[in-house]
Amino acid sequence: MSTLNFIYSSDAYYISDGTSHCRAEFLFHKIVDLRSHLTIYYEVLSQLTYQSGEDYDNTDFFANVDNQFIKKLSLTQLKYVRRKTLPHPPSINLTLSCLEDGVFIKELLRFADLKFALEITDVDIEIDNLRLKKHLNALRAAGIKLWLDDYRLDNKKVNATLGEIAWDRIKIDISAVPEYRTAPEMLSSLLFVLSPFVTESIVFEGIETEQEATAISHFKASGQGYYYQFPKKWASIGQEQKSERNESVFSTTTRVTENIESNHSKRVA
Repeated sequence: MSTLNFIYSSDAYYISDGTSHCRAEFLFHKIVDLRSHLTIYYEVLSQLTYQSGEDYDNTDFFANVDNQFIKKLSLTQLKYVRRKTLPHPPSINLTLSCLEDGVFIKELLRFADLKFALEITDVDIEIDNLRLKKHLNALRAAGIKLWLDDYRLDNKKVNATLGEIAWDRIKIDISAVPEYRTAPEMLSSLLFVLSPFVTESIVFEGIETEQEATAISHFKASGQGYYYQFPKKWASIGQEQKSERNESVFSTTTRVTENIESNHSKRVA
């Protein structure tokens, strides 16, 4: 991990291994509670631009880098979140094999105050692993959440973790259940099957249309996708925070003024 250098400048990180470099910008994609419609987490996504000018989005990124890079970048994401102070906890993406590294686990624990979640994007090691189990218990004891990302019914490795790893949330891309368009009960059946294996809720991701949002709206679950919001840079999130605070102050001031006027009118009457 020491061979990679990360330099912060102009709200981005410049990453170099001594021979090549890339620029990393972080985007934030909110996850909402379907009942309250409130934001509960922000998934931290990476947009990498290599010196050749080639761009990688978050999906391409995981297909083209190794665990060393993933671990270093994930710690940098947490540093960035701490620097910026997100209004809601972050979630970051990792492969399961990253969590075999005891040194990396100690680094993650330093950020436990952020109350973040780890989204496991690939079950790339055997789960009957005493070291892994020890590390998962340490993370859980520190309040760090464990999520299973991109669940698919036909993925045997992922299904083998159910009941073996105490997932806090399982994320399902709605495109993985295309049958719901003609058989809406498919979604509720899947929710029923998976609910015993999570401590919090299921997250339906990839929600892009009103039809998809309506299909999941009555579930006790969470949602994520372009329908709710496109991924945003920190500047936009910070501006949203400022606007929400201003609206809250204005609303409170208005109520106080109305109460004063009402009491004054009563005394005059």
